[in-house]
Amino acid sequence: MDMVKHFTRAWGMRAFVPALFGLLLAACGGGGGSGGASGNPSPSSSTANTSGGTGGTSTDSPGTGTGGTTTPGTTTTDPSSSTPTPSPTARFYAPRGITSDSQGNLYVADGGNYVIRKITPNLKVSTIAGTVGVKGNVDGPAASAQFTDLRSITVSPSGTLYVVDQYAIRALSTDGVVTTLAGNVNEYGYDDAVGSAARFNTLGNLAVGKDGTIYVTANDAVRKLTPDGAVSTVLNARLPMWGLSGLTIDGHDNLYVGDWYGIWKLSPRGELSLFAGGKKDGNSMSRDGTGSDAVLVDIRNMTIDKVGVLYITESQVEGPMCSGTHSVVRKIDQNGVVTTIAGKPYDCFNSPGSSDGQGRTANFFYPEGITANIDGNLYVADNSNELIRRVTPDGMVTTIAGKAREQGSSD
Repeated sequence: MDMVKHFTRAWGMRAFVPALFGLLLAACGGGGGSGGASGNPSPSSSTANTSGGTGGTSTDSPGTGTGGTTTPGTTTTDPSSSTPTPSPTARFYAPRGITSDSQGNLYVADGGNYVIRKITPNLKVSTIAGTVGVKGNVDGPAASAQFTDLRSITVSPSGTLYVVDQYAIRALSTDGVVTTLAGNVNEYGYDDAVGSAARFNTLGNLAVGKDGTIYVTANDAVRKLTPDGAVSTVLNARLPMWGLSGLTIDGHDNLYVGDWYGIWKLSPRGELSLFAGGKKDGNSMSRDGTGSDAVLVDIRNMTIDKVGVLYITESQVEGPMCSGTHSVVRKIDQNGVVTTIAGKPYDCFNSPGSSDGQGRTANFFYPEGITANIDGNLYVADNSNELIRRVTPDGMVTTIAGKAREQGSSD
């Protein structure tokens, strides 16, 4: 039952459209890259924010709305430790994107609840935009705004939050007002234009540069938005790329773009090079290694820390050989060395889980969004577990919010 629920809400069309597209390509003997970001969320840097970003230089916390939520839960602190303990009442429903600001606050695109949530450093959870359980397309004050299909989220250096909402990019200002920056939530297309005249096809993950420029993966392209909503295309993906997914940006304005099997580096001059992975392994068996010797599997999102180390989430519910799962967090250093730091790589005997622990003793169930926080830790939106997880650089996994497999909206 968990598998059925997962496919219907987290994979969406991604589970079927790319497979059909791949069959058509095989029949025709070629073709361009397919959209790998449907239903995806996404990464970041402390100097330049990305989907799942670390928040740059923001000094304000976006949003003041309550979103019609229930009474906020309380956060307690263990008297024998300075480490805060999670609120026992906080619940999530299909959290997809996650980002963090310069104060260490986390922001979550809580897709199943149609709201944006905030988690403070002392682990207090609150709803700051959207109306719980109400699907819609309404701009305005955060408490009365409505969202349709929240995926990726990032924060700009000025503190503005940006979210992917179906076919639009929407913004939550620091004074708590939701606006649509570009596109139309309910209209699919592909047009470079300004504001509501722009159109997007399948949107994936967001990144924000230190100058406030916004980037987003959109099916087989990377699109760029200025803070006033002018949209242009900076990369049209072609083979050997296989559908775009993760996205992040470093302090030198290099974009890192993830497809299903590899990570590509796009320089400010438009030079594209393979950074890690890139091999399509039909057995879906991940392998650590250096550069193209590493095998990456179904990249969902990525982030970058202040020293330029990349971290990615990979999620695959069923492999081609058997029904085992693949849900991991991997590290890629500046030399392209790939190491799996947490979670269980693909194996026929793996099953979804939510256990905390060190390295491969920990379990995830379709981890998506990931962000590198100023506290030195990673934070992951564990989508189908309904959890927010902390991952230390050496791979210790701890649940900080939510209850495993229990959907809800309480703060």
